[in-house]
Order: sequence, then structure tokens, then C-alpha cells
Amino acid sequence: MRLREVLAADAEPALVPALVPADQPPLGEYGRRGGRFGLLEAGAAAQSVCLRMAQQRLGGHLPGGAADAEVLALPGLGDQPVRLAAVIACGTTFTRR
Repeated sequence: MRLREVLAADAEPALVPALVPADQPPLGEYGRRGGRFGLLEAGAAAQSVCLRMAQQRLGGHLPGGAADAEVLALPGLGDQPVRLAAVIACGTTFTRR
């Protein structure tokens, strides 16, 4: 399956950063709170990527979590102790109005 199909995009994205925190060691050290720490950090990183894209007049979107398993399977991470915190489909160029 191609990423375009997994993300239900109009075209194959030019770049797709995926933020994939490992469950260990944060969960082992901090318990359930460790998982939240990883998600907070991933959210900050995703925001930085999106701000940089906007600065370069590029667009993209953050698809919802319905395809997490499929996205993790593409690079072979489907059976690993990781979670997909965010994925950003990048590559649409905006024009000035």
C-alpha cells in the first residue's frame, strides 16, 4: 500500500515526517505519565515543522489517527513497541493572493 492511499491524499506527499515515540523507557520510568510526556514533545515538534512549512509557503495536514497501524507498517514498525504520535503530510505549495 502506498502512503497516498493510507492518508487518502490527492497526491503522494513530498515529505512525511512521522513522530514515533518509543514506549520504553518513558513508560517504565514514569508510568502512564511517561506516555503523555512523549505526546507533548511530539506535539511541540509537529508545531515546529508546521510553522517552518508555513514560513516557506508550503502546506500540508496532520491526518487523524484512523490509519496509525497502516502508517507504522509502511516503514516496518508495526510490530515494535512504539506509537504514532503525529504524521504530517507535507508538500502543497500556497500561492500569494
